[in-house]
Amino acid sequence: MNKITKPADFAGLVQHAVPLAATAYVGCGEIIAQPIFEPVARRDIMAAVNTCRRELGLSPGVLVTLDALLSCLPCPAGQNGLVTHKMLLTVYASNETLCFRAKGITDRQLRRHIDTLEKQGLLLRRDSANGKRFPLMRGGQVIGAFGLDLTPLFLRATDIIGSAQLRREQDQELRGLRAKLRHLCARILDLDICNDIAELLCHFTRLARRASLTLTEVTVAIHKATEMIEASAQKIAEEPLEVSVSAGHSDRLINPESNTIKTKQAAVRTQMENWEQFTELSTFFPPPSSKTEAQKTACLFGQMLGLQHSTLAKALYEIPVLTLLEILNRMALKINEIPSPTGYLRSAIKSAQQTSPGHLTSLTSFHRQVQ
Repeated sequence: MNKITKPADFAGLVQHAVPLAATAYVGCGEIIAQPIFEPVARRDIMAAVNTCRRELGLSPGVLVTLDALLSCLPCPAGQNGLVTHKMLLTVYASNETLCFRAKGITDRQLRRHIDTLEKQGLLLRRDSANGKRFPLMRGGQVIGAFGLDLTPLFLRATDIIGSAQLRREQDQELRGLRAKLRHLCARILDLDICNDIAELLCHFTRLARRASLTLTEVTVAIHKATEMIEASAQKIAEEPLEVSVSAGHSDRLINPESNTIKTKQAAVRTQMENWEQFTELSTFFPPPSSKTEAQKTACLFGQMLGLQHSTLAKALYEIPVLTLLEILNRMALKINEIPSPTGYLRSAIKSAQQTSPGHLTSLTSFHRQVQ
């Protein structure tokens, strides 16, 4: 009996082979399945992620891991270093290779950083059945892979780069506003230190140093500080001035040898002698001629000793300025023996509030002028 053979239905085989090829590697990352996005340089996307690190919730270790993953992407010739949808975005490098490129982190750190990238929507896991990462070959070329897919990162690249540019512009503006706020704080220090002003000054000083300061917060602080200075200037302008009947002209001849001038000159010499008793202070600063200058001297000298501006402002409110100058001079004499200048100043302020310092009795003339 002769066997009857039919010609092979190649069209049917091809028809069934096409969907078979499309679904042969379910769950892997394939070049033909990658969405289209605007080409971007690895250096640009990495710099943008670094700038927006806090907004994205990424630690420095996660950034190092992301940089290692980006370094494993292919670099085709003629692309000028740009990453496009036509290249494979799934990294199939081993943990050992990634740890080496991530500056020697451990396997545990690598897994934790990859989990963070996945939670933040910058990475997609494409695991094989056994959890291994490996490429998929066809015709001697890599067409896909099981591993870590960076497609979500590049789909968000335009938004991340735009946010980074906006952040850099805000940082530049914030730098100038910080300097303006510090300048206003220095001007507020010239005002009479009261409880409210001391608290606001401490708040403004902490605000200017804060790393997470926003444009809204610094703008509000500058507005309040400006209002304080303007209110103080208006108060000084409204104070009546003592004007003589002769409108400032003297109708009598002043004798240089008069007792009044001699008394004032003697008072100045006494003040200079009293200031010399502050052995360390007098080395750096001349005798202050007013309470405001004495407060400035105390703040500048205190900062030289490692004290914070807010701590000195609070001290000026709690004790007389001359008492503070004496404490600072005492600290300067034994600064090498004081482990904590702030703690020493607080203890000295408590002692000064409880007992009257004996050294101040010899500075009565200077005390009357400064107080």
